[in-house]
Amino acid sequence: MSKSWADYTVEDDEALYTQGFNLIEELGQKPKEVEHTSESFLTSKKQEPPLLVQFDLTAHLVEKPIIQSPQEEIQWLKLLLFQEQQQKQLAQSEQDTYFSMLHTMSSKASEETTWSLKQALKSEERERLLLEETTWSLEQALKSEKRERLLLEETTWSLKQALKSEKRERLLLEETTWSLKQALKSEKRERLLLEETTWSLEQALEIAETERLLLEETNWSQGQALKSAEKERLQLEETNWSLEQVLKSAEKERLILEETTRSQEQSLINTERECLLLEETNWSQGQALKSAEKERLQLEETTRSVEQALKTAENKRLLLEETNWSLEQALKSAEKERLQLEETNWSQVQELKSAENKRLLLEETTRSQEQSLINTKRECLLLEETNWSQGQALNSAEKECY
Repeated sequence: MSKSWADYTVEDDEALYTQGFNLIEELGQKPKEVEHTSESFLTSKKQEPPLLVQFDLTAHLVEKPIIQSPQEEIQWLKLLLFQEQQQKQLAQSEQDTYFSMLHTMSSKASEETTWSLKQALKSEERERLLLEETTWSLEQALKSEKRERLLLEETTWSLKQALKSEKRERLLLEETTWSLKQALKSEKRERLLLEETTWSLEQALEIAETERLLLEETNWSQGQALKSAEKERLQLEETNWSLEQVLKSAEKERLILEETTRSQEQSLINTERECLLLEETNWSQGQALKSAEKERLQLEETTRSVEQALKTAENKRLLLEETNWSLEQALKSAEKERLQLEETNWSQVQELKSAENKRLLLEETTRSQEQSLINTKRECLLLEETNWSQGQALNSAEKECY
């Protein structure tokens, strides 16, 4: 079962890093089949010269050493070319000697000898041309081997560059994976912060609901107090009205008594006493009215304070509604950010998949380049065998010359 990107740990990253270095070391090692081919070729080289030694054809040849590297092969070929040039100079000196002999042989008796010498010179010229052609072909083979070696070095360099590029891409992939993990951790922290903010918002809403219920209970109690105060005020007004009616009736009776009982002093005195008593009663009733007025003013002041408290509660409610609206907007913004983060994570996952496909394609290209390198090495070994066979042909040509 494959892991998701979020399940990778530091140990997995270290394992991938170690695996990549092991792959580079394996690519840097010499393939076993090429090593086996080289060993078999060198073994055949060690067993080659008994026929040349048997017929004593190696007197003018440089013994071919055991080749261990392309540089040693090039040095040996240069030495062989130098030997061919010496042989060419020797043949040229012999030709000059023959020409001098021709100039000295002026008699007719030496015509046959001269003709044979001319034939020998022609044969020598043909052999020299053949030697030059062989030397030219050897030089062309050296140039071709050099081109192939340069091509091999260029292929090796390109393979190293590809390995470096693959390493850079792998490091970039590791860095991208690390940044994705950091983004996932950041998203997790933001989600936890969002959950904590939501919890605090719920707590604030519960507190606001509790305050609203407490405010409603306070308003209800204040309403009940207002209702009771209104009842008391109505009762006081009714009492005042009844007192006013009594005062009016008493005033009417006093006027009637003053008009009808002027002759009766005792009745007047009694009436005056009753009036004084009535005035005292009225004064006490006035005091009661003043106290009722004070209570009414206090009740109005209490009503105003209750109205102020209601206005304050209304302002708090509006503030709570505004706070709730802002929190809802913050929640919507956090939801949008979360959706954007999910979209960004999806795009990063797609990029990681694309990078993985590129890495697999690069691995396939590396394998094909390794196969090409193996084929090139085999061609180099085949070229060495061809050079050896050309050396044998050159030995045969020298044998014919001598």
